[in-house]
Amino acid sequence: MIDFKKFLDLHYLFAPYADPLSTPFKIGLLTVFILSLVFGLVAGLRRTQAMNIHKRGWRKWQVWGWSTGLVGLLLVAFRETRAAYLGSRLWLILWLLLILVWGIFIIKYWFWTIPRKKKEMHQEAEFKKWLPKNS
Repeated sequence: MIDFKKFLDLHYLFAPYADPLSTPFKIGLLTVFILSLVFGLVAGLRRTQAMNIHKRGWRKWQVWGWSTGLVGLLLVAFRETRAAYLGSRLWLILWLLLILVWGIFIIKYWFWTIPRKKKEMHQEAEFKKWLPKNS
């Protein structure tokens, strides 16, 4: 069971030499970070095949995937090698919170901004359909 009172203790969060991660937690983190690298690669491939309006959304997912995976693996490596202050618990917690918030902003862009832009482009195309064309 996780004792959440520890997360309020600054000595626990900023311990210069944090204990290595437990095996199940380490496997879970490595899986998440490696899958995010794969997701970044897939998003990059999808970006090259996407329509103009979706390219920016796929680019956001690509950057999210690559940076989540690489920085996450670096933080796990610092923790495993017991690097002073770089393997601190606080950095890993902050990184996990940051990627969660970042992902929420990308989802918001994908489900709110892109449909609005599609609608605007469609309305503009309907309007321009009736305008005289230059020969």
